Amino acid sequence: MKVIQNGYAHAETIPLPCLHDDDGVLQYSSEFADRLIAESYGDDADKYEVNPRTLELFYRISDKMKFKVAEVTYESYFTDIKGTNADAAFREAWLEDLDATEPEDYELYSITIFHWNHRSLKSNLIDKPINKLKGLKSSKYIKGIIENIEDRLRGE
Repeated sequence: MKVIQNGYAHAETIPLPCLHDDDGVLQYSSEFADRLIAESYGDDADKYEVNPRTLELFYRISDKMKFKVAEVTYESYFTDIKGTNADAAFREAWLEDLDATEPEDYELYSITIFHWNHRSLKSNLIDKPINKLKGLKSSKYIKGIIENIEDRLRGE
């Protein structure tokens, strides 16, 4: 099986809506992530394959070829910022903007979508003639996040 991971036309990283579960573990909305991917490559679930250990998503073109189309990454203050050169700047920015919580509370899941403009796989979000990323309309994205969080808080 040939796995194509490099050579995509564009990549965009987007924060995912997240909530803490009853045990205090941060969970991201897989349904919301699925909708973002479906906008780019369609909603035929049989074409997708996920690696649950690395949170990478692949789009299967055939039995012999698949493309990496997305990955979910986790970032937190403790694992990615504390003790680095960015620590002081992060703490300062955090305290200016969100003084209700401590910087140690920072944790986030993001999704990176790889937009391919390949003869075998083309993202629906690439403007084909100029090979530029259309991207998501920020108002639509924010509205989707708000709806998703409201649904999750209601327990739907």
